[in-house]
Amino acid sequence: MTFTEFRILKEAKFFKLDNDTINQIHNIVDNFVNNPKKRDVKHNQRIGNITTTNLENDTKISIPIVISKKINKKIGGIYNPNTKQIELNYDFIITLKADALFEILSHETVHAIQRYKKQSEKYKNAVSELEKGKSITDLKNPEHYYKEPLELEAQLTGMMYKIKEVYKSLKRRNLEIFKSESAWKNDKERFLTKLRIFINAPYSTYDKYNELELPSYMNEFKPLLNILHKDNRLWKRFKVKLMDLYNEIEENN
Repeated sequence: MTFTEFRILKEAKFFKLDNDTINQIHNIVDNFVNNPKKRDVKHNQRIGNITTTNLENDTKISIPIVISKKINKKIGGIYNPNTKQIELNYDFIITLKADALFEILSHETVHAIQRYKKQSEKYKNAVSELEKGKSITDLKNPEHYYKEPLELEAQLTGMMYKIKEVYKSLKRRNLEIFKSESAWKNDKERFLTKLRIFINAPYSTYDKYNELELPSYMNEFKPLLNILHKDNRLWKRFKVKLMDLYNEIEENN
């Protein structure tokens, strides 16, 4: 494990985008998804800007968000460090719903502002494979992709938002749509129980022996989990972050 990997995992909490940045991402996503003329966008057309703080040097930056028609169809988007803009893949995102597009744009926003921006040659090679048309699961050495500090931080941030959004959606459905306190109490307990079991149970009970079913919101992160659990120190510190998130959810609700 590199020192930077250790620092990212040593911090007890998940990295979080600030609320203003999150609101800007939601606005860009909603405007695009609900635009009846979105299929008419041209290559490199700007659909918005995100003004936020670059944590590398603590300065305010404005990140252009553009649509690209030249990215590998299996990639949702990229942060381009040369142009300093986020490029969303037209073919990938054109039919996505708002929540899926939010995940992609928030992930790339983390890349744009994160403190750790250095890329190893192994990571660059993995990204090059993706740009040539491979999927992440087809990478020769997926650990070179997932364990790269800048990618690891962005992946874990995306996981944290996914867990919180699933929880919020569950709460909204029970209290605002069905207006049932008792149903919410039961669903909340089931949600927290599954998360608590995942934190405490050996990963082999999910992966090797199939004794437990992985929480549905974790399925998209399974390739990452398969890499993390093989590194004992990374895995333990990842679980510390999850435990902190569990306590945050439980205390705030």
